[in-house]
Amino acid sequence: MYIQPGNPYFYAKHYRPNELYILKNVVKDFCLCFTKHISLVCCHCKDVRGNEIAACHHILAQINTTHIEKRGEIRKWKDGRVFELGWADFCRKSKITENDRCLCEVVLHGGKSIEMLRVHVIRNE
Repeated sequence: MYIQPGNPYFYAKHYRPNELYILKNVVKDFCLCFTKHISLVCCHCKDVRGNEIAACHHILAQINTTHIEKRGEIRKWKDGRVFELGWADFCRKSKITENDRCLCEVVLHGGKSIEMLRVHVIRNE
């Protein structure tokens, strides 16, 4: 798996074309606090073993030209649902198709505040 230990993650589900639904149980279980905007970063970690992922992410952070990044707006509903707007544009820029699966890693900054969502694309070729 491509997730750094300790970071919550979920598979993206398509409910509306331009919104990424952040699962309610992930928000509740990890007591996540969302700011008004959040960055989506497409991670290109192809052919990396699970035990090498920390080194891969450290290198990728220094080579930001390999990332596709999009800043999106967070919307919270009264019933606890959380959506990120701008998902369709991010998918277009990252060349994510309907057949691909997206594993979204919540990257935490400090305590519980969210730094970004790192999207790992699993191509269905």
